Amino acid sequence: MATEPNRLKESRKKKGMTQQVLSDIAHVSVATLRRWEKDSHEKQNTLAIMASATGVTLAWLLGGDEPPPVDVIPALVLTPWESDFIQRYRTATQNTQRMMRECIQDALQIAKASTSTPMAERDPNLD
Repeated sequence: MATEPNRLKESRKKKGMTQQVLSDIAHVSVATLRRWEKDSHEKQNTLAIMASATGVTLAWLLGGDEPPPVDVIPALVLTPWESDFIQRYRTATQNTQRMMRECIQDALQIAKASTSTPMAERDPNLD
């Protein structure tokens, strides 16, 4: 049975990832990832990110006996509207992207305010 550090390296290589790519995904330095691949004693949440990125389960990475799955990275499930919005954002000009971000930020602020403000105090024009 492979050890945790060996499994991390093994799963990364099976996905064809460099240490740089996986360290970018996990928001750690390449030096940290190298250390983990040699002797891993790090937090499980970071290992969970790396397990997902490399297509294996955290249980397998941490020494479980089940075979490593092939491509188990869960797909992000988006509604058609969300997919369309993301595509439009990606192809928009920088100015349009900025305006889209501002609209989303405004909507989030309104949503936050509407959940924290008692019904009697809400502006009827916002509902």
